[in-house]
Amino acid sequence: MLSKVKRGILSLEAYAARARDKMKIQERLRGIQDFSGMSVSVIYLPVDNADVKRRFDESIAKAKTNIKYEMAADAETAKGEYLVFVNGVDGVCDGWLDFLAEAFVRDENTGIAGGVTYYSPQMRKGKAYKTRFKGVQYLQNNTETHGISCKLLNADIDSGEQGFCITKTDIPSINIIMIRADFYKKLGGLCGLYESNSWDFAIADLCFMSKAYGKDNYLCDCCLVSVFRDKAIRKANNTGRPVLPGRWRKNALSGKRPKLNNMEIDICASMPGNEDGKYWGDYHYSYALRAALERQGYIVNVLPVDDWYRESSARTVIVLRGKRGYYRKALGDGQRLIYWTISHPADISAPELNQADYIFYASEIMKQKFSEKVDVPSSVLMQCTDPEAMLYSEDIVIPTGNYSPELLFVGNSRGVFRKILRDVLPTDHDLHVYGRHWEKFPEVQEHVIANYIDNDKVAGVYHNARILLNDHWDDMREYGIISNRIFDAMCAGAFVISDDVPGLEEAFGECLVTYTDRKDLSDKIDYYLTHEFERMRIARAGRKRVLNKHTFDDRAEKIAEVIEADKYAKL
Repeated sequence: MLSKVKRGILSLEAYAARARDKMKIQERLRGIQDFSGMSVSVIYLPVDNADVKRRFDESIAKAKTNIKYEMAADAETAKGEYLVFVNGVDGVCDGWLDFLAEAFVRDENTGIAGGVTYYSPQMRKGKAYKTRFKGVQYLQNNTETHGISCKLLNADIDSGEQGFCITKTDIPSINIIMIRADFYKKLGGLCGLYESNSWDFAIADLCFMSKAYGKDNYLCDCCLVSVFRDKAIRKANNTGRPVLPGRWRKNALSGKRPKLNNMEIDICASMPGNEDGKYWGDYHYSYALRAALERQGYIVNVLPVDDWYRESSARTVIVLRGKRGYYRKALGDGQRLIYWTISHPADISAPELNQADYIFYASEIMKQKFSEKVDVPSSVLMQCTDPEAMLYSEDIVIPTGNYSPELLFVGNSRGVFRKILRDVLPTDHDLHVYGRHWEKFPEVQEHVIANYIDNDKVAGVYHNARILLNDHWDDMREYGIISNRIFDAMCAGAFVISDDVPGLEEAFGECLVTYTDRKDLSDKIDYYLTHEFERMRIARAGRKRVLNKHTFDDRAEKIAEVIEADKYAKL
């Protein structure tokens, strides 16, 4: 009961404060100049909530303003000299456009003007009428490796004036901003890396671009708007959270740049920088690539995701695009960005790839899928193996009977009953499984030997199994990306049965066996377990194929060719 009374008092206080604000707004509006000759296009950035848009339309129909404006679908079709972007706003105060316009009259160097936002009366759980955003200055994290804070926290600004004012600040608003249309085009518009509803960070990004071009941004305290944030909108905005610190890292606005070394390379891999990162396949993949590039004469640094955005003197950045996206600086930094799309293809967007100077696609199918949307030079570079880690130390021909087990599967569940295990189980054959998170699938869990295999023991485990079972994640199969495990297993001399993937036969021919369905898999397991010589012949052919064409040294040569061809192009 007490909490309800307290909330009621707070609501009354909020209403009273808004009433006082309204009186001050009306007084200020009477003294403002006539902007009726100004041409303004208002663009409502999309939100998946029709009620929010409806409330906004009703609110602006009632609000007083001297400015004649149009509602535009997007910046490309807008006709106004000025653009106003509205993000999740469901209510505006009188003079909402006039107060933004005043900033441009006061200072001809104004880049962007924004208003104070507060949570809509429609918001629940005590948020209604509370200030959501009132401008933030350039905030840096306390570490050397990260850039601008991406939480966009509220910040108090000491204006030195009493009452309402126009205050200089880096990001005046993330819900309502005004900008000249020609300046908006000069900045390149809202960055396409912020997906669909990630407009909070896209607007913040645009404000930083304005600062970088030497303009002043202003918070207009008289422009008050209410915003509605349901769970869907909050979740959508979180998708833009990692982009901002990548584009606006430490010293991004200061113009400081380290001197770049043409022979230095940063490899950005998706594993975390802690001990758990050493269990990721990305860890071993990136260090094997480093060794191969060092044999080409380069100085190479491997950066876990925690260190991606540290200041670096490397002229070339190679992103091993796996689980996480990479975002280069918004301002030109002289670095060369090369992408190698080795996994998680369905998570990669065309705007992300368009940041690159060169792209190595892991398959021809993937290259074709992105060709219409990505205008970046590219070629196909499949995954590969590290012979130093995967070449079995003993002779490939070992006596029959020393194999253990009959069937082997190495891989994590990620909450999925993997295709080939679903097709093979239950089985009367001796099956060993190495991998994590199989607890929710007891029929698999009973075959789990260990959660992890040390990298220096993997080759022996692959080699000693009579049949290695391999499958692909759905998105890898769709994009024709051949599993790295096939390259490693073949290098170790393993006999592989895999699900079929486009391009697999072209790459390996008869060096491995594929299956079509559960019965076909069962029949082929039974056949090859009883045909030792044929199984060994295929395994030998596979090892020869991989060693001749698919090692990290082969891939490093191709990467070096691209680097050398463009070595001085952008200095």
